Amino acid sequence: MNYKYLIAEKKADFEKLQAFGFVPSPGGEQIFQFEAEYQNISLHFFYKNGDFYAAAFDNDTKEQFLPFELKTAKGSFVFELKDFALNTAQKIAESCFNSTSLKQTVLDYAQNNYGTILQNPWNDENITLNKICGKKQKWYGLVMCVKRKNIGEKDENLKEAAIDVMNVKAPPEEIEKIVDYRTVFPAYHMNKKHWVTVLLSGNPNWQQIKELLDQSYQIV
Repeated sequence: MNYKYLIAEKKADFEKLQAFGFVPSPGGEQIFQFEAEYQNISLHFFYKNGDFYAAAFDNDTKEQFLPFELKTAKGSFVFELKDFALNTAQKIAESCFNSTSLKQTVLDYAQNNYGTILQNPWNDENITLNKICGKKQKWYGLVMCVKRKNIGEKDENLKEAAIDVMNVKAPPEEIEKIVDYRTVFPAYHMNKKHWVTVLLSGNPNWQQIKELLDQSYQIV
């Protein structure tokens, strides 16, 4: 079972992995393993070069418990085992991996440089960057958390991964040059003629983000 999506925008903290109970492979490879027990099943969690996955083994036969790997497997025990494994994987991701998002940096920059008013129009994961225009406020940016599939991710193991992004306004004649489908994408959920979506997670380019943010503020 692959849990790569849980750590897609995070960096491993090897000290925290070992404190959690992960043991590095004796051969010197960057493979860390952790075991958890669920009834008569032993769950082995592995972290290797950015990949995070688990396998299940029957304690009686010592063989791999294949229903754990099958999406079509049915039965209450299999569902309970998968839930236990997912909950464990989520705890590992939260405890042993650090975020690589620039979300807070963007929000701090906007407030400190422009006196931006931050608002949550829908939920805590969606923050508008509002510019004061006379007696009114106008958006010049929207910071939100979306699933990677929403911006065109093709990797099945990453589609469900949550990622921080920012929508900003750009000159229509420049958008085709700006969009590279790696760090800048056609705007998600907004007018693609006037807006673009910029990644804030993974390996973001702060200088590019700042320039696009400055530009959007000036346009609005």
